[in-house]
Amino acid sequence: MANVAAAKDLTMSINLEFEANDNVMQNNSKGKKEAAPLKGLLICITTLMLTVPIVPLYDIGGNPSPINNVAGSIIYDDIDIIEILPAKDKNKTITLAVSDYTYIADAINGKPMSLTERRDDKIVAYYYMNEFGEYEAIALIVDIPDDFVPPIYAQVSRASHNGDEISVVTDRGVIVTIHIDTPIEPFLTYDIVSIDDIIDGTDLLLWNQAITMSIPARTTANKVVILSS
Repeated sequence: MANVAAAKDLTMSINLEFEANDNVMQNNSKGKKEAAPLKGLLICITTLMLTVPIVPLYDIGGNPSPINNVAGSIIYDDIDIIEILPAKDKNKTITLAVSDYTYIADAINGKPMSLTERRDDKIVAYYYMNEFGEYEAIALIVDIPDDFVPPIYAQVSRASHNGDEISVVTDRGVIVTIHIDTPIEPFLTYDIVSIDDIIDGTDLLLWNQAITMSIPARTTANKVVILSS
């Protein structure tokens, strides 16, 4: 029982909330610009953080830096920077540095995308604080339609192959089952890939079924894009 209680203390909720209104700003009764009212989809994904390795990133103090995520709308984009208006808190914006190592993927098919002319796009961004105290984007999932559940970015902490399926423990502690007939695609190549290409340390985009409330949390992938190993 003590172990279960300790595990519950490590439960983390990831809230991804999207605007249904395409206009980020609108006029109020006095003619001034203000944030449009929030209307949209609230997706709560509760996952269990297990004692498994996560991405070895570090903050300004040299401590392991957790990966954060934010859902919202793009209000400014450039080659090496993006500014996001969070769907849950329109009193501030989040500015992320974009590098050659940032994955930029279409929300529906997982294909590589550019940030050109992405203003007002719905987005989910995964990021961390680098050693200079700046927020740096790891993965940007863009062009998200209204009422669409985007894929989740995750890194494989442990992969266990078992016949026609693979059981993956992600860096967020979720156990994901991927069957041999699950659609699996590469990100930047035309290579033919399969569950055999999913190993420890692989970066993935996962389109999942509903995540269970069990300990540990579990789900099954409907589609997978292998970003890199």
